[in-house]
Amino acid sequence: MDETNYEESEGAQRPVRSQRNESESRRQLTSREFFKEAYENCFRYLNVGSLREAKEMTLGEYFLRMRAYILKQLDEQERLYNQAWLVARVFPAVDAKTGEYVVTDIADVFDREKREAEIFRGQPTKEEQKSDAFRRLMRVKERQEAFRKRGGD
Repeated sequence: MDETNYEESEGAQRPVRSQRNESESRRQLTSREFFKEAYENCFRYLNVGSLREAKEMTLGEYFLRMRAYILKQLDEQERLYNQAWLVARVFPAVDAKTGEYVVTDIADVFDREKREAEIFRGQPTKEEQKSDAFRRLMRVKERQEAFRKRGGD
């Protein structure tokens, strides 16, 4: 990732998703700021040993490795939730009034698909895809009914 190959002009602005703060959806970074952050990420998250190794990495490889790192973190988070769920099974949290378990399934406390969609914004969950498909089908049905009412076949 040699920044000299990607700089357009001094102070040029372009939208780049920041890896530092996931709550930030987008912010403008100069090429210099982007590469500084990318090099920091290489050392911090990707176990890159030298600046030379970081500079030799292509942008495609960098983004792929960052995505893999984020997914590894998600795997670890899921593992911790599973462990907590198993502990809750051994030492159950039971509702005092009903005598039922407060948490009955791991999905009650951890929805991996939803978390992954939150991390990689713009990618709908399966639930959202289903509801979107349902809405589209309902619109088609309404259009067909309106067409038939107007005298269509």
